[in-house]
Amino acid sequence: MVLPIYTPRRAVHDVHTVYDEKATFDHDEDPMLPVQTPGAGTVRGKYIAPFCKMLKSTIFQNMTQELKTLSLVFEDTCPSLDELQEVSDALATMSNLEDLTLMGLPSPDSDGWILRRCSFSLRRFRSNLSLSSKDVQSFLNRQSSIVDLSSTSCLRSSRGHSNNTAPYDPLPLKLLPNLTHLECPAPVLLSILLASPPMRPLTHLRVDFTGIKSLEESEALACLSLFSSTLESLSVRRVPPSGQPNPANGGVVGLSTGDFVERFAERRRWPKLTFLELIDGPFDATVVPSLQEIVSTHFPGLDTLVWAPSSGVPADGAGQTLTPTGVATTFMTFCPALSAFTLLQNVEESKAMKHVTYTRGDNDSVVVAPHTSAV
Repeated sequence: MVLPIYTPRRAVHDVHTVYDEKATFDHDEDPMLPVQTPGAGTVRGKYIAPFCKMLKSTIFQNMTQELKTLSLVFEDTCPSLDELQEVSDALATMSNLEDLTLMGLPSPDSDGWILRRCSFSLRRFRSNLSLSSKDVQSFLNRQSSIVDLSSTSCLRSSRGHSNNTAPYDPLPLKLLPNLTHLECPAPVLLSILLASPPMRPLTHLRVDFTGIKSLEESEALACLSLFSSTLESLSVRRVPPSGQPNPANGGVVGLSTGDFVERFAERRRWPKLTFLELIDGPFDATVVPSLQEIVSTHFPGLDTLVWAPSSGVPADGAGQTLTPTGVATTFMTFCPALSAFTLLQNVEESKAMKHVTYTRGDNDSVVVAPHTSAV
């Protein structure tokens, strides 16, 4: 008997933005809708506990064995201990799960106990659970097949912080030996740097510098540069919660886009990098020449560049000195390997923004790709 799995109307994770737990979900959508693809599903909010309780029934045993991908997104709900026990019991019945998302758990430092009885072997794990949790580390120690990890937490030091100790613990080398895809806050890079040796064969990295302290940013950027020889895709977010940079704090959000990229790109070769995304502060047309020069110098093989200033770029015809088409032309002209350049732009006479992609046309002209995505 084939039973319906439930999933939201759209994907949980946006492919172009670093994970924002509260902004990702549209609360007006139906929390459950049937999906035709068996073996995969997402359940959200108050429906999680009933769903997990249902899976424990004997008539649903086949479903638990067929599940390959599962997302449980708690949103703003605060599950009771009994409801979390239902989740733990349901996870314990799944032996073939390969992709698990647990987001919105109310107590990231202590809710990791729900993973204690899991017997499946994951390839992908996304969670807001604390990486410092003993339960989470014990779980990851049993998950050597994970190649893709997304975390919203850091490894805060268990010894406290002083002038003589690092504020973060190392990421144990025995954990995640096959990790190639990582999405995380910048301090997780410090935990990787503290390990000995610090390297993991990362090929895809999405890192968030939002809120990072100025004393930690240089070390995080140094760690980022360690992956220059292996990275194929890099996405960097550095927008403070207010959406405005604050140069006074001395942090990376006070640097221009070009200066920021230069800090991790200089004196390194990036032979495999083909995708670069910069989720940035307000647009500043004066940084275009320097950013273009840095990109063409340090990333000669770059195929796709995405630049998403928080305020968007004024649309063509809005009276600004440098139009989006002009920006795209600058990059396409001086970055010969670039085949696609995406800008987050303002929509005229509207507060909405959209991603507009430019490609090469005939005679190396710059043309707008037929498909754009609204924000």
